[in-house]
Amino acid sequence: MSKHINESFKGVQALALSPDGRFLVSGGSDATLKFWSLPSGQEQQTWKIHRNIVATIALSPDGKTLASGSRDETAKLVDLQTGEIQHTLRSFGEQGHPQIASVAFSHDSQILFMGTDGGSASYWDVKTGRYLGYLGWMSRMAVSADGKFLVGAYLDDLKIKDLIRVRAKQTMPTKQTIKTPQSVISSVAISPDSSLTLGGHNNGEIYLWNTHSGQNQGILKGHSDLVGVLAISPNGKVLASGGRDRTIKLWDLATQTEICTLTDHTGSVKALAFSPDSKLLVSGSLDKTLKIWGAA
Repeated sequence: MSKHINESFKGVQALALSPDGRFLVSGGSDATLKFWSLPSGQEQQTWKIHRNIVATIALSPDGKTLASGSRDETAKLVDLQTGEIQHTLRSFGEQGHPQIASVAFSHDSQILFMGTDGGSASYWDVKTGRYLGYLGWMSRMAVSADGKFLVGAYLDDLKIKDLIRVRAKQTMPTKQTIKTPQSVISSVAISPDSSLTLGGHNNGEIYLWNTHSGQNQGILKGHSDLVGVLAISPNGKVLASGGRDRTIKLWDLATQTEICTLTDHTGSVKALAFSPDSKLLVSGSLDKTLKIWGAA
């Protein structure tokens, strides 16, 4: 069952759910951020803090800070309680395509990781907005729920970073570098317990790797075009994938089998997120809609 939310902007580019599951934030092609209550889907407010498409959104695990990244080449750190912009971050050392492609918070909400379309990745102090260091070539990024690893991809390279060293203020070593010559990696995800790393590719395939060993654990085939977004349910049981073929597929991660295909969207699926209790899935598309899907 799905609930449809009409959108006033040109298309949904990104979304994130609050840690308590009470509200949703979406980012649009018209540079707006919209807040929605859950599960009703009622619009609460709209922010216009960027000058171009909002491509990525993250909410800190402590529920205090929103991070948004835009094609205007900036990321904003905003106090969720007051709505005030705390810091404006700009891509560091980017020579080619400095548009912000992904943002992700550390488990303790103290660090923001930021990747650009050109692959220049960096990390920043959330409280002070201070630049902390360069991460290497990564564009799409995700942090495991247990806070142990960061995964990032650029072109056909996928890197797994050890986050424990960050807390100790040491350099962030690369635990694994995985080369996937078959195709470009267009999306990444990591299981809540950090045991499994996933990459969606521009050929429609999804690769699974063991986070610790880097060994391939399987390939999920079903999409007919680029897989632009991956989301794993907080209970670690279900993978949701969405792509340019306008479909959402749900997969059983234990058996690596497809559960079902959702075909309600009429545009490319750009964003997916599960509720904290794994009972709701929210999807956003270039067809100008958000949809809330129930467990049934």
